[in-house]
Amino acid sequence: MFVVDVSVIAGGVAPTSVPVGAEREPHAAREATIEATNRSCMGAAYRNAGYVLVDEVGPRSFWPLRLFSMGGCARRFTATRSRRIVTVAAMNRILSSAVVLAVMATTARAATWHVATTGNDSAAGSASAPWRTIQHASDLVAPGDTVVIHAGSYLGFLVTTVATQAQPIVFIADGHVTIEGSQTTDRDAVHIEGAAWVTIEGLEVIGATRAGISALDCDHITVRGNKVDSNGRWGVFSSFCEDFTVENNEVSRSGTEHGIYASNSADHPVIRGNTIWGNGMCGVHMNGDISYGGDGVISGAVVENNVITDNGRLGGSGINGDGVADAVIRNNVLDGNHASGISLYKEDGGAPSTGNQVINNTVRMASDARWAINIQNGSGGNVLRNNVLLHPNVARGAVDACSECLTGMISDRNVVVGRFSIGGTVVDLAGWRTRTGGDAASFVATDAQLFTDPAAGDLTLRVGSPAIDAGVAAGAPTTDIAGIARPQGAGIDVGAYESCDGPCVGGDPGTDPGGEPGGGSGSGGGSGAPGDPSSGDPADPQSGTGGGCSASHSGAGMLVGLALLVVRRRQRIAR
Repeated sequence: MFVVDVSVIAGGVAPTSVPVGAEREPHAAREATIEATNRSCMGAAYRNAGYVLVDEVGPRSFWPLRLFSMGGCARRFTATRSRRIVTVAAMNRILSSAVVLAVMATTARAATWHVATTGNDSAAGSASAPWRTIQHASDLVAPGDTVVIHAGSYLGFLVTTVATQAQPIVFIADGHVTIEGSQTTDRDAVHIEGAAWVTIEGLEVIGATRAGISALDCDHITVRGNKVDSNGRWGVFSSFCEDFTVENNEVSRSGTEHGIYASNSADHPVIRGNTIWGNGMCGVHMNGDISYGGDGVISGAVVENNVITDNGRLGGSGINGDGVADAVIRNNVLDGNHASGISLYKEDGGAPSTGNQVINNTVRMASDARWAINIQNGSGGNVLRNNVLLHPNVARGAVDACSECLTGMISDRNVVVGRFSIGGTVVDLAGWRTRTGGDAASFVATDAQLFTDPAAGDLTLRVGSPAIDAGVAAGAPTTDIAGIARPQGAGIDVGAYESCDGPCVGGDPGTDPGGEPGGGSGSGGGSGAPGDPSSGDPADPQSGTGGGCSASHSGAGMLVGLALLVVRRRQRIAR
């Protein structure tokens, strides 16, 4: 990247020389002209706020700019603040947003547009005269608009419009809508770039070359209630996207890598209520990516209420955090994953993963997997509380932590298999207590003692389970994974599920927390290809004792068939 001298920008003069990356796809000359214009558009208010403008000439810049005149500057931008950079694929969105807000103050509007397989892009876009392509709708959409996509199969689309919190843009399915990634020229089937306050809802997205849904250089993007299946590399992917929300989706069978991947220095991702299964590597991967700029830390993530099963045959973790700080990871069920369970570490992150709260999760590993909790590379100051941490393999166990990772760790009220590792030395629960000073109220139990029907994948708590009332309220979520209020009895239950004394209060006992009628099993497939340099994802070279996202993993590699997770409540009273 080439950092533009702020003093040059302050004078309102564009630099005479514009470096253009060799990796860039066609239209480089046109982009160079646009980039020079954009430099002259950077206003004094943003310079004074501490922004630094840089050329985005690295491999992530793979789309030619979509030209749209707005106050003399070409429009396509995202902003990042404080110590982070503002790329040349960023500054004009700030400026154009100000123009949009000024226009909206006098000419605010919101429209509902329709797209159908029987439509025509020359039509009016109404319910009776719909458009044919989603891309046409995306080209014309404005803040406050809703695009209703009627049942059928469609090509993918690119969204670049900047909306606002008061007037977001929504693309929503009406009926069964399939986005055919294999027939889409873009390697990402649904591609959001340089946009803000956009929601993608209710689509089935399949067969993309790279990502089913991507969100790049953006903010306040919501991906909700979609089925994202059998895409080449990732299911849902973000890069430099602040306040990115992925909720109530089913994300499955990503070939070579991850189900949901939040990358680069973008804070406050929310990943909740998803069913994530059969992905080649991580179920959820968060990576600060210091090698791609910014501070290399993802701060303030929330990962909650997800059902994550049968991922990681090519390595990875159920939930993976590289350079993740102050995250809350709670009420997740991780069952039958094949590499690590929940990992906190530093590989390509800008700092170790610290200050994270791992609370009320149920983690049961596959026999070929690594440890249920994996904390490495100086990642201290984390909290482990009210978790179920089980492993069937006598060579692995509950927690694998580096010696320096014990500094500031708070761990207690966990139900565990009685094996731990400290800097590569395996100890039992008593030895762990001696070394860490923690887990005084934790205890050992088996899945048969804890769960309703562990063989069938039902990890709700059985009548008489020792996990009932064994937790502590400090930091515990107010509801369980199915929305049942905590506590139902005398105390908080350990794990993702709260058992009920009599009728359950505060949720629907039949609700699937992933928002879909099924989770499922399946293999990730793929070949474990090396990292694509345009994605913000280096090749994740961690070993089994380092980070979480290794392309190699130990174990017999035996296939484990997982039944669908049935989220049903079990009352303590005898039936």
